[in-house]
Amino acid sequence: MNNTSKTIRQALKAELNLTSRDVSVTTSGGGTVNVTIKRADIEINPVHAIAIRSENIYRDGFGEILQGGNTFVFVRHSTKARTERLEGYLHEVETAMAELKASDSKSLLVPIGESGVLIGIDSPGYGFRLWKDGTAKMHANTARCAAAMVADYIGKKSAGES
Repeated sequence: MNNTSKTIRQALKAELNLTSRDVSVTTSGGGTVNVTIKRADIEINPVHAIAIRSENIYRDGFGEILQGGNTFVFVRHSTKARTERLEGYLHEVETAMAELKASDSKSLLVPIGESGVLIGIDSPGYGFRLWKDGTAKMHANTARCAAAMVADYIGKKSAGES
């Protein structure tokens, strides 16, 4: 498993010039490799594309995951980086949510700034649903959660940037 972590670190350095200051690659029990992005300005997709090459999941003829020998790879932003990313969308999400709450329509979709993501009321008791490209993509209970999802889906925007 340590070889897998080393392989991912080397690939991230070679292909994206990312070092241990930028990402953390750790292993845990059960064949899991965790890649944590430490900086808010680093997009998750290129890192994921490199790290996922080291994932190895054995399946049976029905597609069920077989026990043992698997390597699962998970990529995420650190809590600090994720918080920095969501701050850029928080005001726009709060504005859209306020518009939704003020409306009598339960089928209204409101754009979240210029992100291309729409937000609407979800089923009663489930908060909000985020839409992209005409499809319901994500569910969020709070403005912070929705802003984090928009940041992950769209990319980083600095707080105060329009």
